[in-house]
Amino acid sequence: MAEKYHYVPMLKTKPAEMQALRDLRSSHDITPLIEITVNPVGGKRTLINGSSLPKYWKGQHPFFLDLEEAQWASPSTLDQFASDLLALKKPIIPVTSLGRPAAYQQSVSTILQAHGKGLCLRLPFAELNQNPQALLASMKCKISDCDLIIDMGEISSHSIPVFTSALLASLQSTGNQVKQWRSFTIASGAFPFSLSHVSGGTCTDETRADWIFWQNLVFGHELPRTPWYGDYGINHPKLPEPIENAYGSSPNIRYALDDRWHIKKAYSTRTPGKGGYLQYHGLCKDLIAEPFYCGSTFSGGDDYIAGCASHKDGPGNAVNWRYAGFSHHFEFVLNQLASLP
Repeated sequence: MAEKYHYVPMLKTKPAEMQALRDLRSSHDITPLIEITVNPVGGKRTLINGSSLPKYWKGQHPFFLDLEEAQWASPSTLDQFASDLLALKKPIIPVTSLGRPAAYQQSVSTILQAHGKGLCLRLPFAELNQNPQALLASMKCKISDCDLIIDMGEISSHSIPVFTSALLASLQSTGNQVKQWRSFTIASGAFPFSLSHVSGGTCTDETRADWIFWQNLVFGHELPRTPWYGDYGINHPKLPEPIENAYGSSPNIRYALDDRWHIKKAYSTRTPGKGGYLQYHGLCKDLIAEPFYCGSTFSGGDDYIAGCASHKDGPGNAVNWRYAGFSHHFEFVLNQLASLP
């Protein structure tokens, strides 16, 4: 894994995100953090199992696996994921943070020892100034075998100065320790909590404050080390996602550009006389006519959008629409990082 300009998307095991990850053009400069998600409806069942994960991540290097939510599914869920992936010879790097329960930390330690690929410490903004040495010692993990992700959570254009000051102060207080971690990532998310503020039949732009924040840090300040870039794609960091393909959703396009997302939103599928799901064809036709459309070969998502614009595909449902957005977003970020000096 390269030291400079590496991408760490923070993903949930929802169909759209996993399918977009599966269809990546290349896995060379990307290491996903995958959060195992529990189905909010119908009991405490995870949306994916360990044996099916390898079909979505085709990279040769390990990925970060966060099982925090899965621990509530059943006491054996964490160990089952680990054993499934070990049997498939798919190495993982387990994720933890400082405030998780002792039983969870013990399971992570077991996974760490079994897979031997080190640990990922995901520090929320609130834990920035806490000392992780006791946790690393209990895991018998050296700092040089641990990847650090500073997860700033939700960010906006207005909060960039505050977050920047706090992060710089924290890095200064720890001296050169940041150089000792195996890798160092700064992650945040700027996509809106919902699109309810966007009227049906209109379009708007939303600022990619997560990308702007990271760029300002890297190119505007003397950092002891160049951080990898992490984001939440076209999701809000703390949004409990609605059920995919829920009745009454509004067809929409979430399209990443240099420093913004372009949003096109149709009317609710329940609105009489507006075309229901078929509205997505019109959104796609409008998008491919835009000068910033990247072309059908840019990503699997762009190819799907082109097919829907010509009525050769679609109109699909919420899973397909989010797939298009995530697939395009992944490739766009990777292209942005590759073009940096």
